[in-house]
Amino acid sequence: MALAAESALPTAQSRDERTADCEELIVASLERVFDDPGGAVRAGTAAVHLASGLAAEAADDPLAVDLHARALAHLANAERVAADYEAAESTMRRAGERLAAGSGEPRLRARVAELRASLERDTGHPEHAVRSLRRAGDVYRQLGDRPSLGRVLVQEGVLLAHVGDTSKSLEALRQAFEVLQPKEDPRSVLAATQCLAYCLHKIGYDIAAAQLVREAAAVVERRGDRVMRLRLDWLGARIGIALGHDGESELRRVRDGFLERGLVYDAALVCLDLATDYVRRQRLPDLRHLAQEMFPIFTSREIHREALAALILLRDTLSSGRADLSLLDELRSFLERSRYDRRLRFRS
Repeated sequence: MALAAESALPTAQSRDERTADCEELIVASLERVFDDPGGAVRAGTAAVHLASGLAAEAADDPLAVDLHARALAHLANAERVAADYEAAESTMRRAGERLAAGSGEPRLRARVAELRASLERDTGHPEHAVRSLRRAGDVYRQLGDRPSLGRVLVQEGVLLAHVGDTSKSLEALRQAFEVLQPKEDPRSVLAATQCLAYCLHKIGYDIAAAQLVREAAAVVERRGDRVMRLRLDWLGARIGIALGHDGESELRRVRDGFLERGLVYDAALVCLDLATDYVRRQRLPDLRHLAQEMFPIFTSREIHREALAALILLRDTLSSGRADLSLLDELRSFLERSRYDRRLRFRS
C-alpha cells in the first residue's frame, strides 16, 4: 500500500486523497525504520512534501498543520535511525515549530515528545530524553492510554539501564509491566523483558536473567526479528559466562552478525566481552589476536572521538598482553554510557 502511495503522488487529485496518502506514508516510514532506514527516510520525505502542500493550501486549518508536524517528526526519527543526526535535529526543530502552530492536541504533542526523546538520547542528551519521555508519559496517563504509557516507560527503562542507573531502570520497568498488554504491543514487552534481564544480570541475578532471555528468545524467533535475536543471544552469552559456561563461540557469532548489519558499536562492545573472557582465562595469545581483529572497528565513523580513544587504549593494551579486569570494566562502563551521552570525556 505504501509503495503504491509513493508512486501515486503525482496523480493524487483531491485533498482527501492526498491526506490519505500522507497518512499512509507516515505509517510506512515508522514501519520501515528499523529494517530499512533509507526506505523510511524516503517515505518520510514524501509524507512531508504532501503535508507541506496540504498545510499551505489551508493555513488556517490547525489539523493540516498537525499533519505537517507529525510527518516532520517521523521523518526526523527515520533520519536519526539512518545516523544523519544533523538532518534529524533540523527536521525535529521544524516539527516543533509546526506543532506550536497547530491544534495543541495532547496525544500528538506526546508522540512528538517520544520521538524527540529518541533523538536526544542518540545525540548525547540523556537527561533531556528522560524529561521528554516523562512529559509524554504524563499525557498518556491523563488520557488513560495504557499501551502508549507502557511503551514510554519501557523506553525510559532502557535508557536508564544503559546510562548505568539500574535501580531507576527497574522502577520504570516495574511500572511498564503493570500497564503493558502483550497482544497489543509485543515489541515493547520484549524490549522490557530484555532490559529486565540485562538489569538482573548487572546486579548478579544471573539464573533469573537467563530464564528471561530464553523466554524472550523463543518469542523473537517466532517473530523473525534478527537484530533483536542477536541482542538477546549476546546477553545470553554474557550471562552464560557469568554462570561458568563457555560463551566464546556465541560471542564471535554475535559480533559477526552485528558487523554484517553495520552495527559497529555493538560489535566493538562484544569484542570487549571477548577480551574480558580471555583475561579471566589468561589466554594472552588470543588477546593479541583479538586486538588485530578489532582494528577495523576502531576506524568506523560510527564510533565518536572519545569512544575511539578508549578503544585504541584497549587495542594497545590487548596487543601488549597487559589487560586487566579493572581496566576492561572501566572501558565497558565508559562505552556503554558514551553511547547515549557523547559529551562524556574518556579518562585513561
